[in-house]
Amino acid sequence: MSDQEISNDLVEIINERMEYLMIKQLNLVHKMNEILEQEGSDQRFEKGAVHHIFSRKRGMSLRFLIYACKALGFAEGEFFPEYISQYLIVRSKENPQKFLINIKKLREFVKVCLDRGLYEYCRLVVDKLKKVDNPPLSFLKDLAEDYEGLKLTNEAFYVYETITRLINHQLGEHSSVYLKKFLIQREMGLQQALESAIELGVYVKYMDEKIKQQAYDKLIATYFTLEDWDKVYLYCDEQVVITRGKNNEFYGNALVYKSNAARSKRDYKLALELIDLYSRLPEEHFKQWAEINRLNVYIEMGDTSVIPIMLSWIKSHPNNSPSNDPAQKTPFRSLAAILTTYVKQCELENISIFLRDFAEEISFLCAQTNPFDLKYACAFILSRAEYYFLLGKMSQGLDDVIQALSISITLKSDKDFAKCVWKYSMYSSHASPLQQGKYSELCATATKIF
Repeated sequence: MSDQEISNDLVEIINERMEYLMIKQLNLVHKMNEILEQEGSDQRFEKGAVHHIFSRKRGMSLRFLIYACKALGFAEGEFFPEYISQYLIVRSKENPQKFLINIKKLREFVKVCLDRGLYEYCRLVVDKLKKVDNPPLSFLKDLAEDYEGLKLTNEAFYVYETITRLINHQLGEHSSVYLKKFLIQREMGLQQALESAIELGVYVKYMDEKIKQQAYDKLIATYFTLEDWDKVYLYCDEQVVITRGKNNEFYGNALVYKSNAARSKRDYKLALELIDLYSRLPEEHFKQWAEINRLNVYIEMGDTSVIPIMLSWIKSHPNNSPSNDPAQKTPFRSLAAILTTYVKQCELENISIFLRDFAEEISFLCAQTNPFDLKYACAFILSRAEYYFLLGKMSQGLDDVIQALSISITLKSDKDFAKCVWKYSMYSSHASPLQQGKYSELCATATKIF
């Protein structure tokens, strides 16, 4: 509701309602106190204080508005837009182009709205602050973080997006907002993450050293998941320069990511060189990841002789909780590489034993929900489908392809989706009516996403 739409102020609105219901101020006070008593509150409204509100000797508190509305039969929050315009973000009488903001009351108001689930009024506050010269960015950042705490991703993103549009010349002071916005948008899907990653890549140079390291780490992880290897190389190299000798965690992570990207580009020589670099770091987890990833490189190069060592790793290092970091490749994520190598070499007997002996670990991988593990699950399921096709078990293979197709849509990954469609098209003549229907349904869903 705009200022122009507010024809009466709140005192007049409440007065009109009281006249309609033939309620005096004293009756209103009594009724509000009855409601407070029913709610178990020890607080009460004093008739003198209420009289001062009606005689305009004092401003109307949010608490009074809420209980007056309850006593007079108004819906909760019905007059919050008027309250915002008349008491929180008010046009200056001297200069109507300027606004006066009562930050203390604004924070109280937002807290009440968040506690009661009246989120639309918080958005109204944000929309009104867009019009203000020098808006309170710290207030907006606090609101966005409150939304994050409530798992309201879309609302948090809206506030961060608003802040980035208001920053202008204050990039250095508030550039970390671009990282916050990016992290929120990454939760909304891979394609949305790409949009925000491009923006973050522009503004990362304005960030202080500590925030910049975090930003590069998240950019690398996102482009790794999106399989944009050139961007992974670019940001890994930037991260290595600013963290070498200063922050082993971010430095090591960058080397891990780049080595994994090199593996995906089939540049196994570079991958092994990078693995050697992070294996020298003093932290034990880097040494373990180096051992695991070195084995993965050999497996991907077709060396099946090292697979038993990796399988031993998997059995001796059970992963009972999902991880969100694709660089920290716990052994169970190697299942896809093992199966893919076995399938390429048509070692059908070994595949049968592998699928039987590692059924629990495979089920765990396929049950993951975070996008990083889902990438490995999708690759594993597609390889298992190829195995079934080799055996002539067309129905089982197509079931796996359809499952992988569903995962690719969950990931919002057009690349994985294309792989699945191509695989299905090769064997579509063997699809049952049920499989054809499911495939068509998933493709229809995908057209709304990609």
